[in-house]
Amino acid sequence: MRKIRIAIVGVGNCASSLVQGINFYEGSSRNGAAVGLMHRQIGGYRPSDVEVVAAFDIDRRKVGLDVSRAIFSPPNCTKVFCEQIKLTGAIVKMGCVLDGYPPHMHDQDPLRTFLPLEKETTREDIIAELKNSSAELMVNYLPVGSEQATRFYAGCALEAGLGFVNNIPVFIASDPAWAKRFADKNLPLIGDDIKAQVGATIVHRAMVDLFRKRGVCAAIRPRQAMAFAQRCDREQSPALRPIDRLVLGLIGMGVIFASLGLGEAVYRFAFLDFDRSD
Repeated sequence: MRKIRIAIVGVGNCASSLVQGINFYEGSSRNGAAVGLMHRQIGGYRPSDVEVVAAFDIDRRKVGLDVSRAIFSPPNCTKVFCEQIKLTGAIVKMGCVLDGYPPHMHDQDPLRTFLPLEKETTREDIIAELKNSSAELMVNYLPVGSEQATRFYAGCALEAGLGFVNNIPVFIASDPAWAKRFADKNLPLIGDDIKAQVGATIVHRAMVDLFRKRGVCAAIRPRQAMAFAQRCDREQSPALRPIDRLVLGLIGMGVIFASLGLGEAVYRFAFLDFDRSD
């Protein structure tokens, strides 16, 4: 079977895990579902059938490097479980910053923040790179909270004729307008957000199910369609004390609303504005 050619936006920790996984599972029958994979094969495709052909980032320590090298550059800090990574031939290109680098991150330790190149690329250059790379799918790994940037790259994918896999909680696939735009071009659109093996998403879903079983159902109207955690992931929010993060986490898990339809309860995570005084 031919390869699935992808373009990665945001060569961070999640992208690192993906690229490491592609190499880790290649041609190894011993690395099955018991070692990190729920499904080793889907529709005849295996992890090794995914090929990275393009990538975009804003950090000067990654731009210009092959993806196989860029995934180990700061500020990436995820666990290295596969050190032998084959060269992909895909060189990381400079992207557009937009809201992917908020002001409060500027004074952080360089190992915990981005060091963007001063000169950003253009929308036209990104679309041209996507077309020239023969990519089929764009995989969005931007920092959580990058709403403008996610919509920008989704638009680039549309114009270049790529499907879009949205791995962060920005409403693209769940937005009827965006869904129609991709459907009109017969392009796949997947999202929004993904679950790590044992991360915040799967934990909150387990908590929602627990609340339901215990008869707890809070119907709170969300005032913002944004993730409470988006600004806690990777220091993406103004500095918070540990107790603030704990409170935010508990509020985020506790804010649930249920809507009934077709005899099935559909649970959504709601996010809420609140005033915090020190």
